[in-house]
Amino acid sequence: MNSNKVGIVTLFPKENYGGILQCISMQAAIKSLGYDPVIIKREFKHSAIKKIAFLLFEYLPFQNFRGVKSRKIKAKQFKSFINKKLDCVTEDIFYTKDLEHIVNKYRLSTLIVGSDQVWRYSYINDGNYQSFFLKANVDIKKISYAASFGHDYWEAEKEINNVSKLLDEFDSISVRENSGVEVCKSTFGVENAIKVLDPTLLLGKEFFLEFIKKTEINKCQVNNLVSYTLDSSTETKEIIDVLIKKSNEQSEEKINFTELNEKLNGRYILPDEWVKIISMAKFLITDSFHGVCFSIIFNVPFAVKINERRGSSRFMDLLIPLGLESRIVRCVSDISSVMHSKVDWNKVNERLEKDRVVSLKYLKESLEN
Repeated sequence: MNSNKVGIVTLFPKENYGGILQCISMQAAIKSLGYDPVIIKREFKHSAIKKIAFLLFEYLPFQNFRGVKSRKIKAKQFKSFINKKLDCVTEDIFYTKDLEHIVNKYRLSTLIVGSDQVWRYSYINDGNYQSFFLKANVDIKKISYAASFGHDYWEAEKEINNVSKLLDEFDSISVRENSGVEVCKSTFGVENAIKVLDPTLLLGKEFFLEFIKKTEINKCQVNNLVSYTLDSSTETKEIIDVLIKKSNEQSEEKINFTELNEKLNGRYILPDEWVKIISMAKFLITDSFHGVCFSIIFNVPFAVKINERRGSSRFMDLLIPLGLESRIVRCVSDISSVMHSKVDWNKVNERLEKDRVVSLKYLKESLEN
């Protein structure tokens, strides 16, 4: 086997900004350590009924049920961008046994699963979830990097024994949240799992300044208050409205507003444009984990509306170690305190750099040993 070839199993990025950016970051981190990353394109096998339903929702006019149509359009627009940013991507695989074929075809010496919610059962359960626990009858190194369960518990009790056996075959295990460390220990009996940074936080601000350098977004196109929300709700809209109102009351100039879910010049905002708009914002309101990550990277003041359904532990495990838990907005009455509180970005950056050293050390040693 080629000792420099590393296969990455992740939720293959299509239209989700965070998913795309964590994958690009993971690729870059592995390359920075002298290895050749190969992105394994794990697709999901849907039943015939589900396929028909998706086709109907994609093509029926005048509806966007559960965002199926907009995600399809966005994925189509993003395809060229993703192809340019990912150096080596395999053919589609659907089944657990396909991993063995990929390992042999690409002469991989290591399989690494992560990052993002690759261990959240409700996201990966298409009958072949074990591929996300690197089930393959091959004699190579198996690693996880910043894998996330999404919640502070494992969602499928009936699969605990199977997952425990698969994790026993790993050479090293890291997860994205402290709660994930506890799940590994209490649910699967893994004593040596550690917490590491999400890949987007691994390489630092300089990497993303280079990443956005050629984007055509300029200062006059970027408004002061930026919103990026995955789940729209009446309460979230009220929070945004109050933020706009209070921002205008505190500023001598009119505060403009940019919604990153909306289209720009008739198309969806590309991932590098998304990053640049956040980097130039005066304030960001978001319910997105990676929205928070990029606010931190660029030291942009932010408020985060936690969506319990999507999982709150990943936010808490990111914010508390950095001393940023005060940025959480649970209801409209929390807005004033968040807007008036100042972030000591020097302290945040120092803490983040310490975590970055630990995380890169884990990745380097796991690949080498």
